[in-house]
Amino acid sequence: MIEIKNRFNNEIICKGDNLKDLVEKNKAYLRGAYLRGANLRGANLGGAYLWGANLGEANLGGANLRGANLRGANLGGAYLWGAYLWGANLGGAKNLPSKFKTDLNILKYQINKLIGFKYLNGKLSPYQNFEYELGKTYVVEDGSTDERILCDKGINLASLQWCLRETDNDLSKTYAIFEFDPKDILAIPYNSDGKFRVSKATYIRNLTEEELKKEIEDL
Repeated sequence: MIEIKNRFNNEIICKGDNLKDLVEKNKAYLRGAYLRGANLRGANLGGAYLWGANLGEANLGGANLRGANLRGANLGGAYLWGAYLWGANLGGAKNLPSKFKTDLNILKYQINKLIGFKYLNGKLSPYQNFEYELGKTYVVEDGSTDERILCDKGINLASLQWCLRETDNDLSKTYAIFEFDPKDILAIPYNSDGKFRVSKATYIRNLTEEELKKEIEDL
Protein backbone atom coordinates (compact mmCIF):
# COMPACT_ATOMS: atom_id res chain seq x y z
CA MET A 1 0.00 0.00 0.00
CA ILE A 2 1.37 3.39 -1.06
CA GLU A 3 0.83 6.36 1.24
CA ILE A 4 1.25 10.01 0.25
CA LYS A 5 1.92 12.20 3.27
CA ASN A 6 1.90 15.92 3.89
CA ARG A 7 5.52 16.93 4.41
CA PHE A 8 4.55 19.68 6.84
CA ASN A 9 2.61 17.61 9.40
CA ASN A 10 3.21 14.00 8.26
CA GLU A 11 -0.53 13.36 7.93
CA ILE A 12 -1.66 10.88 5.28
CA ILE A 13 -3.25 12.66 2.33
CA CYS A 14 -4.26 9.51 0.45
CA LYS A 15 -3.25 5.88 -0.06
CA GLY A 16 -3.64 3.23 -2.71
CA ASP A 17 -1.90 0.59 -4.80
CA ASN A 18 -0.70 2.63 -7.80
CA LEU A 19 1.16 5.92 -7.31
CA LYS A 20 0.27 7.48 -10.67
CA ASP A 21 -3.43 6.65 -10.30
CA LEU A 22 -3.34 7.88 -6.72
CA VAL A 23 -2.03 11.34 -7.55
CA GLU A 24 -4.33 11.71 -10.55
CA LYS A 25 -7.42 10.86 -8.52
CA ASN A 26 -6.42 13.10 -5.61
CA LYS A 27 -4.73 15.94 -7.50
CA ALA A 28 -6.94 18.57 -5.87
CA TYR A 29 -5.68 17.62 -2.39
CA LEU A 30 -1.89 17.42 -2.76
CA ARG A 31 -0.92 20.49 -0.76
CA GLY A 32 2.50 19.85 0.76
CA ALA A 33 2.60 16.30 -0.62
CA TYR A 34 5.90 14.46 -0.20
CA LEU A 35 6.55 13.09 -3.68
CA ARG A 36 10.31 13.22 -3.79
CA GLY A 37 11.67 10.81 -6.40
CA ALA A 38 8.18 9.78 -7.51
CA ASN A 39 7.76 8.42 -11.04
CA LEU A 40 4.90 10.54 -12.43
CA ARG A 41 5.93 10.40 -16.06
CA GLY A 42 2.97 11.28 -18.29
CA ALA A 43 0.63 11.81 -15.33
CA ASN A 44 -2.46 13.96 -15.83
CA LEU A 45 -2.08 16.62 -13.14
CA GLY A 46 -3.89 19.45 -14.89
CA GLY A 47 -5.16 21.88 -12.26
CA ALA A 48 -3.48 19.93 -9.44
CA TYR A 49 -3.05 21.67 -6.09
CA LEU A 50 0.64 21.02 -5.35
CA TRP A 51 1.32 24.10 -3.24
CA GLY A 52 4.51 23.51 -1.22
CA ALA A 53 4.88 19.92 -2.44
CA ASN A 54 8.28 18.23 -2.43
CA LEU A 55 8.85 17.03 -6.00
CA GLY A 56 12.63 16.91 -5.80
CA GLU A 57 14.12 14.30 -8.17
CA ALA A 58 10.60 13.37 -9.33
CA ASN A 59 10.11 12.20 -12.92
CA LEU A 60 7.52 14.56 -14.43
CA GLY A 61 8.54 14.01 -18.03
CA GLY A 62 5.58 14.55 -20.34
CA ALA A 63 3.23 15.20 -17.43
CA ASN A 64 0.22 17.48 -17.89
CA LEU A 65 0.58 20.25 -15.31
CA ARG A 66 -1.57 22.81 -17.10
CA GLY A 67 -2.97 25.26 -14.56
CA ALA A 68 -1.39 23.40 -11.64
CA ASN A 69 -0.59 25.32 -8.46
CA LEU A 70 3.11 24.66 -7.83
CA ARG A 71 3.65 27.73 -5.72
CA GLY A 72 6.46 27.13 -3.25
CA ALA A 73 7.04 23.58 -4.52
CA ASN A 74 10.52 22.08 -4.43
CA LEU A 75 11.49 21.03 -7.95
CA GLY A 76 15.19 20.48 -7.33
CA GLY A 77 16.47 17.79 -9.67
CA ALA A 78 13.01 17.07 -11.07
CA TYR A 79 12.88 15.76 -14.64
CA LEU A 80 10.56 18.12 -16.51
CA TRP A 81 11.37 17.47 -20.15
CA GLY A 82 8.16 17.66 -22.19
CA ALA A 83 6.02 18.62 -19.20
CA TYR A 84 3.06 20.83 -20.15
CA LEU A 85 2.97 23.81 -17.80
CA TRP A 86 0.76 26.30 -19.60
CA GLY A 87 -0.86 28.47 -16.92
CA ALA A 88 0.88 26.70 -14.05
CA ASN A 89 1.64 28.86 -11.02
CA LEU A 90 5.37 28.52 -10.29
CA GLY A 91 5.58 31.54 -8.01
CA GLY A 92 8.06 30.84 -5.24
CA ALA A 93 8.91 27.41 -6.63
CA LYS A 94 12.37 26.35 -5.51
CA ASN A 95 15.36 24.96 -7.35
CA LEU A 96 13.95 25.16 -10.87
CA PRO A 97 16.59 23.55 -13.11
CA SER A 98 18.45 25.97 -15.36
CA LYS A 99 17.94 23.65 -18.34
CA PHE A 100 14.22 24.20 -17.92
CA LYS A 101 14.56 27.39 -19.94
CA THR A 102 12.69 27.90 -23.19
CA ASP A 103 14.44 28.35 -26.53
CA LEU A 104 12.76 31.76 -26.70
CA ASN A 105 15.61 33.08 -24.56
CA ILE A 106 17.45 33.70 -27.81
CA LEU A 107 15.28 36.83 -28.13
CA LYS A 108 17.19 38.48 -25.29
CA TYR A 109 20.43 38.40 -27.27
CA GLN A 110 19.21 40.05 -30.44
CA ILE A 111 20.53 43.50 -31.42
CA ASN A 112 17.80 44.94 -33.63
CA LYS A 113 14.15 45.52 -32.84
CA LEU A 114 11.88 42.49 -32.95
CA ILE A 115 8.18 41.80 -33.44
CA GLY A 116 5.71 39.79 -31.41
CA PHE A 117 2.05 39.00 -31.88
CA LYS A 118 -1.17 39.36 -29.94
CA TYR A 119 -4.67 38.30 -30.92
CA LEU A 120 -7.54 40.67 -30.19
CA ASN A 121 -11.30 40.71 -30.36
CA GLY A 122 -11.41 43.77 -32.59
CA LYS A 123 -9.28 46.09 -30.45
CA LEU A 124 -9.88 44.31 -27.15
CA SER A 125 -7.43 41.93 -25.49
CA PRO A 126 -9.52 38.92 -24.36
CA TYR A 127 -7.45 38.38 -21.19
CA GLN A 128 -6.63 41.92 -20.09
CA ASN A 129 -9.94 43.52 -21.13
CA PHE A 130 -7.86 46.38 -22.56
CA GLU A 131 -8.24 48.18 -25.89
CA TYR A 132 -5.17 48.59 -28.10
CA GLU A 133 -4.96 51.43 -30.64
CA LEU A 134 -3.06 50.95 -33.89
CA GLY A 135 0.13 53.08 -34.05
CA LYS A 136 0.32 53.67 -30.31
CA THR A 137 3.30 52.83 -28.08
CA TYR A 138 2.50 51.18 -24.75
CA VAL A 139 4.68 51.23 -21.64
CA VAL A 140 4.30 49.27 -18.40
CA GLU A 141 6.51 50.73 -15.66
CA ASP A 142 6.06 47.99 -13.04
CA GLY A 143 5.80 44.82 -15.12
CA SER A 144 6.61 41.43 -13.63
CA THR A 145 10.05 39.92 -14.26
CA ASP A 146 9.20 36.64 -12.51
CA GLU A 147 9.84 33.93 -15.11
CA ARG A 148 8.06 31.33 -12.99
CA ILE A 149 4.70 32.93 -13.87
CA LEU A 150 3.45 32.43 -17.41
CA CYS A 151 1.05 35.37 -17.62
CA ASP A 152 1.58 38.42 -15.41
CA LYS A 153 1.71 42.21 -15.49
CA GLY A 154 3.29 43.57 -18.65
CA ILE A 155 2.59 43.58 -22.38
CA ASN A 156 2.06 39.90 -23.11
CA LEU A 157 3.14 38.88 -26.61
CA ALA A 158 3.63 35.56 -28.35
CA SER A 159 4.63 33.86 -31.56
CA LEU A 160 2.05 33.90 -34.34
CA GLN A 161 1.84 30.10 -34.12
CA TRP A 162 0.86 30.41 -30.45
CA CYS A 163 -1.88 32.92 -31.29
CA LEU A 164 -3.33 30.77 -34.07
CA ARG A 165 -3.23 27.68 -31.89
CA GLU A 166 -5.04 29.46 -29.05
CA THR A 167 -7.80 30.71 -31.38
CA ASP A 168 -8.06 27.51 -33.42
CA ASN A 169 -7.16 29.53 -36.55
CA ASP A 170 -10.13 31.84 -36.12
CA LEU A 171 -9.86 34.43 -38.91
CA SER A 172 -12.50 36.64 -37.27
CA LYS A 173 -9.88 37.66 -34.68
CA THR A 174 -7.47 40.54 -35.13
CA TYR A 175 -3.84 39.37 -35.21
CA ALA A 176 -1.79 42.39 -34.20
CA ILE A 177 1.93 42.91 -34.72
CA PHE A 178 3.88 44.73 -31.99
CA GLU A 179 7.45 45.99 -32.34
CA PHE A 180 9.74 45.96 -29.30
CA ASP A 181 13.37 46.32 -28.30
CA PRO A 182 15.03 43.20 -26.81
CA LYS A 183 16.21 45.28 -23.83
CA ASP A 184 12.54 45.77 -22.90
CA ILE A 185 11.85 42.06 -22.41
CA LEU A 186 10.55 41.56 -18.88
CA ALA A 187 10.29 37.79 -18.78
CA ILE A 188 10.39 34.70 -20.96
CA PRO A 189 8.69 32.20 -18.63
CA TYR A 190 10.04 28.75 -17.90
CA ASN A 191 8.87 26.17 -20.43
CA SER A 192 7.00 28.83 -22.40
CA ASP A 193 5.35 27.42 -25.51
CA GLY A 194 5.57 30.76 -27.30
CA LYS A 195 4.49 33.46 -24.87
CA PHE A 196 6.56 36.23 -23.22
CA ARG A 197 6.10 39.77 -21.90
CA VAL A 198 7.76 43.13 -22.45
CA SER A 199 7.65 46.54 -20.77
CA LYS A 200 7.35 48.58 -23.97
CA ALA A 201 5.94 47.86 -27.43
CA THR A 202 4.42 49.67 -30.41
CA TYR A 203 1.32 48.36 -32.19
CA ILE A 204 2.46 48.68 -35.81
CA ARG A 205 -0.11 46.81 -37.93
CA ASN A 206 -2.50 43.88 -38.31
CA LEU A 207 -1.92 40.79 -40.38
CA THR A 208 -4.08 40.60 -43.50
CA GLU A 209 -6.42 37.70 -44.12
CA GLU A 210 -4.18 36.58 -47.00
CA GLU A 211 -1.13 36.53 -44.74
CA LEU A 212 -3.00 34.52 -42.13
CA LYS A 213 -4.29 31.97 -44.64
CA LYS A 214 -0.77 31.49 -45.96
CA GLU A 215 0.54 30.99 -42.42
CA ILE A 216 -2.20 28.46 -41.63
CA GLU A 217 -1.46 26.53 -44.83
CA ASP A 218 2.22 26.28 -43.82
CA LEU A 219 1.56 25.03 -40.31
